Amino acid sequence: MKKKALALMLAAICVVTMCSGCSKGKTDDTEVKTPDNVLPTYYSDESEIPSDTYCIAHKEKNKNGDVQVLYYPLYAADSTAGDDFDDAEGYRPERYFWVNYNEDEGLIPTMYPGDKLIFKSSTTTPLKYSMEKFFDDGYTVGIAGLQENSAGKYNFDTGDEDCRTMPYSNAKTIENVGDDVVMTFNKYGNIEIGSENVTDTGTISSLEEGKDYKFDVRIGTESHKITLKANIHLFVSAETYQMKDFDYITDQIVRINVPEYMTTGYYECNGAGAFRYLKEETDYKGLLPGDYNDTIYVYDDSGSSIKGSKDGLVLDDDGYLVTTSEQYEDENMENLDENGEHDYSPIDGDEDIDSYFRGDGADVNRGTGETEEATENIQNTEDATETTDGKTDTKEPSKEKDGKTKEKDKTKTTKTE
Repeated sequence: MKKKALALMLAAICVVTMCSGCSKGKTDDTEVKTPDNVLPTYYSDESEIPSDTYCIAHKEKNKNGDVQVLYYPLYAADSTAGDDFDDAEGYRPERYFWVNYNEDEGLIPTMYPGDKLIFKSSTTTPLKYSMEKFFDDGYTVGIAGLQENSAGKYNFDTGDEDCRTMPYSNAKTIENVGDDVVMTFNKYGNIEIGSENVTDTGTISSLEEGKDYKFDVRIGTESHKITLKANIHLFVSAETYQMKDFDYITDQIVRINVPEYMTTGYYECNGAGAFRYLKEETDYKGLLPGDYNDTIYVYDDSGSSIKGSKDGLVLDDDGYLVTTSEQYEDENMENLDENGEHDYSPIDGDEDIDSYFRGDGADVNRGTGETEEATENIQNTEDATETTDGKTDTKEPSKEKDGKTKEKDKTKTTKTE
């Protein structure tokens, strides 16, 4: 009787997934969602930002031609990387977040060159920031945590918390078969599922974005056909950096100073949410997955301990990347202080850190398609985004109007695609 119930459930799932997988174009006069029409939310003033929120501050020109700063909150995608690290870390394939191309991928904000990473809180100022970089692992279907059995086949156990389905995917309906049901993913089309196409995260690789795949799934020996859509964009933890450099820049927010060693890629800050970081590029639409996947750590001979970075930085005792001279100063601080050799004077180069948020700073306006001359004019607009001492109420963000394991070798470095 139980087997018959499972078969009926899977039959129903097959119908649901096939229908959702085959919908194209417009349905019920509703436009199909893509990152081109699903855009990040934003706050138009510091006072609107809720407490304990990280945002990307991005300078834009509004319809009246005035410059304003918009605050895009980091996107809290479905993730297994909720807890941030207290130390430097390397490749961790069990930590990932994923988004649906046709649902929420467009909600990931972008930090362009010249933008600021800021934090607002009415209760606390973090003294340490954990910046976790993620590999762009391309597109897959909405299942993760597949585990190899003794026969070399890959199982999905609905009673195992490491076996997960993406909430915004048609694979979510698989969980309706009940608890503690072991499903063997045998093949899709004529391709057998094995170690060559299952990732360290337990997802299926080498799939074409947006394509529907028919899977042969076995419960016991019986075959069930399920159609799943490869529209789930997967990001897997590559390495984590620790930072502590920040400035109080207005009456309400701090700016987290992003270090020079960070490369273009996808990041989460203190586990609060994801953002896309462009180090030098002014547009991300032409970038390939491999363009996001440069790593910086180097390891000792055992391959298990991080020594420093490719450009010569070293890890100090607290897990921060520093120059060798900074490490020497830290280790000999008492002697330097006693001899009067340590210089405590402030660092130059940021004479007016509040100018960015007034709209008259020297930061370049990015991502608006403006010419260099127009951008220069924008920057000269005086007091376009003057900050005020407003109340920190918590208005809902508005939608942008014009416009996304098992532990293995931690030494995994740059991925290309």
